[in-house]
Parts: sequence; structure tokens; C-alpha cells
Amino acid sequence: MRCAKLKALSGGILAKNTQKLPEKVAPRSDEAFKHDLAQEISRRIESLVPAGQRTQVVAQMVSLVQQEKFSGPIAHPKHLREYEDILPGSANRIIEMAEGNLKHAQTVQLRALEADVEDIKAGRRFGFAALLVLIFCALVCGYLKNNTLALAFLGTGAVGTVVAFIKGRSGGDEED
Repeated sequence: MRCAKLKALSGGILAKNTQKLPEKVAPRSDEAFKHDLAQEISRRIESLVPAGQRTQVVAQMVSLVQQEKFSGPIAHPKHLREYEDILPGSANRIIEMAEGNLKHAQTVQLRALEADVEDIKAGRRFGFAALLVLIFCALVCGYLKNNTLALAFLGTGAVGTVVAFIKGRSGGDEED
């Protein structure tokens, strides 16, 4: 029961505080924000949480509110600034590293695409060569008066060609 009240209360604090903020807020230090937030939480949970546990609950709620999440190919701008403060020029090196990784990934993708295109072209060339061999074998068999074998060669070539035309560009792959 107490947890449900705390969750509802913390949701209310966050919702009320975000609704009151003007569009442009003057930047405050993290410590000032933490202090103000801790005071507000403590005031609001005073009647819900015993005094001995209040400090821990307030600390947990403040740390929950202060968590930040960032995802991207380079470090968070705040962290990038800290890297630059520690080692001048490191922010530029980190950005160059991210650019290099992106260029490498693009190069690998381009090479893979070019290899796929070349495989398709080679497959078409070998398929056409196989069709020509089947037609030649059918002509030789027809010349030697072996009509059954000649029809078998022509039928195999015709079926393979028709199937290739039906499948078209997709190649029959269901993965794409």
C-alpha cells in the first residue's frame, strides 16, 4: 500500500514540476536541482514515510529522477566536453573515430552489395552457358537420330529457362 502511494506521489511530483516549467528555463547546477528536488520530495512524503526511512527514500527518488540515458555513435555531449577538459583534442579524436567507423561500415556494405551483384551476374553467365550446352547436346543427339535424348536435353533447358523467367529478379528468395 505504501509503495503504491509513493509511486502515485512521485508521479504527481514529476508531472506537476514539468507542467510548471516555462518554455525556457534558466540552467541550474545539478546540485541545486538535486537539493530542491530532495526538499520537495521530503516535504510531500513526510506523513507517509517514517523519519528513519525518509532520508533513504528521498535519496532513492532523487537518484531515480537524475538517471540519464543517451545512445549514439559518439559520447554524450556532456561527456565529450569532460573528455576535452581532461585531454585537449580528445573530443575531435572521438568524433573522427566515429566518422571513420561510419565510413568503414559504409565501405563494407558497398563491397557486400557489389559482391552480390557480381554473384548474380556470374550466375546468369553460367546459367546461359549451361543452356547453350544443353541446346548443343540436343542438336548433336538429334543429328545422331536419338530424338528421345534430344527432347530430354531441350526439355531440361526449356524448363530451367522458364523457371528463371518466372522467378525473375527476386530469385525466389523469401528472406528479402
